[in-house]
Amino acid sequence: MLTNVQLTHPVPRKYLELTQDVIIFALTIVLFAAMVMKLFHLCRLMLEGVDFSLVVGDILFILVLLEFFRLLLIYLEEHRVSVETMVEVGVVSTLREVILRGALHVPWQQSLVVCTFMLTLSIVLRYSGIRPGPRQNGARSRSGSEASNPERTAENTGALDNTICIWPASR
Repeated sequence: MLTNVQLTHPVPRKYLELTQDVIIFALTIVLFAAMVMKLFHLCRLMLEGVDFSLVVGDILFILVLLEFFRLLLIYLEEHRVSVETMVEVGVVSTLREVILRGALHVPWQQSLVVCTFMLTLSIVLRYSGIRPGPRQNGARSRSGSEASNPERTAENTGALDNTICIWPASR
């Protein structure tokens, strides 16, 4: 007989969720400190007048850190990991490496692998409905164009929420 895991051990579950939130919060603080240090490093590079590719690489690295920061904030709010944000991190990280190496200096085999990887990420982004998550009022509203167009809502298209439930909140 299957039992609901959320109801079997409510007290240990509450403390485990609290511990998990503390760990994620600490990771968020460490990531924020890393972003601030990298931003100071970027400002110093720009003042020194170094190679443009180093500056672009640092800017793209800060964007990757921002996406990770956003992923952690989404997890703290909803106790879910956003597949969409993870795919965005993969895309920005891959493009950062291609830009830093130079697209013309990459062997054709690696270019083919990168193109296949990007195509796979775009497919995952399009069809990333792992399982539908509960929608609360005010929780991650859709963009204005999707919300105003009734034909593009998740209910009408059958699309699922772009989240993976790691440990649902017991609120």
